[in-house]
Amino acid sequence: MRLTKLNFIEYKASPKEWVLKDATFNNINLVVGKNGSGKTRLLNVIAGLAGLLSGRNRKLFNNAIYKAEFESDCKSVYKYELIISDAKIQSEILVKNDDVLLNRKSNGEGSLRAIDLNNDIKFEVPNDELVAVTRLDKIQHPFFNELNEWARSVKHYKFGEQLGKNRLFTMIGNLGGESSGSDEFLIDAEQVAAIYKKAFEEYKDEFDKAVIKDMNDIGYPCSDVGLSTTPDISIQGVPAAVLFVKEDDLPSNTEQLVMSQGMFRAFSLLIQVNYSIFSGKHTSILIDDIGEGLDFDRSSRLIDKILKYSKSNKFDLIMTTNDRYVMNNVDLKYWSVIRRDCHEVKLLNKGNSKEIFEKFKFVGLNNFDFFSSEYYLGEMDD
Repeated sequence: MRLTKLNFIEYKASPKEWVLKDATFNNINLVVGKNGSGKTRLLNVIAGLAGLLSGRNRKLFNNAIYKAEFESDCKSVYKYELIISDAKIQSEILVKNDDVLLNRKSNGEGSLRAIDLNNDIKFEVPNDELVAVTRLDKIQHPFFNELNEWARSVKHYKFGEQLGKNRLFTMIGNLGGESSGSDEFLIDAEQVAAIYKKAFEEYKDEFDKAVIKDMNDIGYPCSDVGLSTTPDISIQGVPAAVLFVKEDDLPSNTEQLVMSQGMFRAFSLLIQVNYSIFSGKHTSILIDDIGEGLDFDRSSRLIDKILKYSKSNKFDLIMTTNDRYVMNNVDLKYWSVIRRDCHEVKLLNKGNSKEIFEKFKFVGLNNFDFFSSEYYLGEMDD
């Protein structure tokens, strides 16, 4: 299942109102826009919805409206609507191909399709709990499991931040966020050292070879990667474990704490993307500020690598940037130009504005000119 369309309103009809209107998504998306246009917030909204539908995040927004559309592997269309007011659920609706599966009211009462019983059943739940989470049942309500699987597949990488550079753990016990018997830490991009440990335990040298090849391909020549303990830093008296890269032109390992931020961001992202590929599970990847902190050549190579992986392994990809070099390196067919008018945000892409994208191909300018010249202005107005 993948996300195909999203509407979102926060704090409706108040000075804090923020509206995302009719945002559509393909399998691969590069969201481009000026600073303050809403790129980061867009990804945060998607990640927030995933947190709610996965059950990982039980805290509701004070006031928010989600209207999301998904396409399943068998091409069924699901429409999920959630309305929250004063941190209480006012409405929750799920429709599959125009068939209403869930209709929940503000008092917590509603009707829900039971597939095995071939009937709609009545229910009542607390007004701060999602039916889509509390009623997971593969026999009676398999449609909720599909939503849950999408939500648990969403991985959110904030490329402009640490991506785990300063997060350490021990090889002994479950310090550093890794919880016994649970894989919840796998969704936390900051837990890259623990994620690498699990990946190596499962896939051994084949995993290392894949990461080493990727590092070489993007311009960081190296012969080895891994985890090592450092006596200089300890956690509760136990030496901490750190990620390292053995660069070809240096005699000793380069450990994560002394890596350049750009190098570590790329290393962390490649570890986590490779783990998604090796595990074979469908993944929806969100990358904010892709290429931030990397030079043009390495940024271009990294993006090419991620795009190829997305196509060949069929994971969904939404990236954001305002970097002109990144824009020029990604085919316009993957673009969504984000524009904010006061509190309202819209996306312009080939899905909803095919004609203007087709016209621009014949102008003979770089991709960046489509954005910088504001060639598209006026076309987004209703």
